[in-house]
Amino acid sequence: MRHLLIKGNTKMGLDVFIFNLPPLSTCRPTHWCRANCYALKGNFRFPSVSRAAKKRHSASQLPNFVDMVVEEIGRRHVAMVRLHSSGDFYSRAYVRKWIEVARRCPKTIFRTTTKRRDLAKEIRQLNRLPNFIVRESLDCSSSQPTMGIGLAMVDNVPGVKEQAIQGKIFRCINNCPACGYTCWKKRQNVCFAPH
Repeated sequence: MRHLLIKGNTKMGLDVFIFNLPPLSTCRPTHWCRANCYALKGNFRFPSVSRAAKKRHSASQLPNFVDMVVEEIGRRHVAMVRLHSSGDFYSRAYVRKWIEVARRCPKTIFRTTTKRRDLAKEIRQLNRLPNFIVRESLDCSSSQPTMGIGLAMVDNVPGVKEQAIQGKIFRCINNCPACGYTCWKKRQNVCFAPH
């Protein structure tokens, strides 16, 4: 695989690099997710996009994955990395790899969302790093309290008003360059409109 990190898109801007995994197989999707996941629509359905996500998943399981990502971040002068526009953390070992990447790349900002409550202990460690922002992805089917990582990403769907979200909520305009990468710079809750 030529690049593990792909250059940004129209929403995120070209300054953001993205690392995606296959949806569903690396997630613990709720019924709502299966019906509404944007990673099962649009460009994500192209065979080449699906193959690339599977190759990244395979690469993430290699013992030298951390070295490969750190080298690419340095070589390509990557300032921001968005993990998992599709897919999610799939194991404790995988989360620990991203902890090591972030520690070795302190000038790079990392951002992700997750539903993996079963990996909350490791994900909290990741979120404590100064250059890594993790938001819990909530939707109208999330009836449990948050996993305690401190930040929540809230889909703008019916039922979300019942969620126990702490603090102010920033409403995403779906254009990172236009808003000045607010949710990359500030640790606050974010409400994303459905895609």
